[in-house]
Amino acid sequence: MTKSDLYNLKILKNIRQRDYLTVGGALLSGKDNLFGYAKISYARFKGISLSTKEFIDQKEYSGPLYKKVESAFNFAIEHIEKRGEIKGLKREDSYIVPIEAIREALVNAVVHRDYSIKGSDIKLAIFDDRVEITSPGGLPVNLSVDLILQGLSEIRNRVIARFFKEIG
Repeated sequence: MTKSDLYNLKILKNIRQRDYLTVGGALLSGKDNLFGYAKISYARFKGISLSTKEFIDQKEYSGPLYKKVESAFNFAIEHIEKRGEIKGLKREDSYIVPIEAIREALVNAVVHRDYSIKGSDIKLAIFDDRVEITSPGGLPVNLSVDLILQGLSEIRNRVIARFFKEIG
């Protein structure tokens, strides 16, 4: 990316002839010394409940937001169960949870997270029977579940959302 791109995406801002990362820019670039709480923790639990507190694998990733999403997605692909179906002479494997839904939920968790909440991180929990993705923060004040069901949305973090849109 050029410096012009960084200004255009509002990752950099020039104030009094000096370049500064915006908050969105710092999060996107993985400035974990400023935003150590902006990480993704993920675990593959044994069974269907957290009450057993037994996990098969557990990781945490810090760094640039897009790399955090990529790392969590790869963890999900590795740990979500697959099923196979024989069609003719070929076997077709598929995940028991649509992998596109996991990708979308992870991106939404990062893009719409409330980064003013410092005591929690995004969590990806994979159980035998489900996948849970938790992102700190509630709905924005002027948005309700009914409005979401009607198709309305609101972008909480415009710089992050635009960056993710640009990178596809």
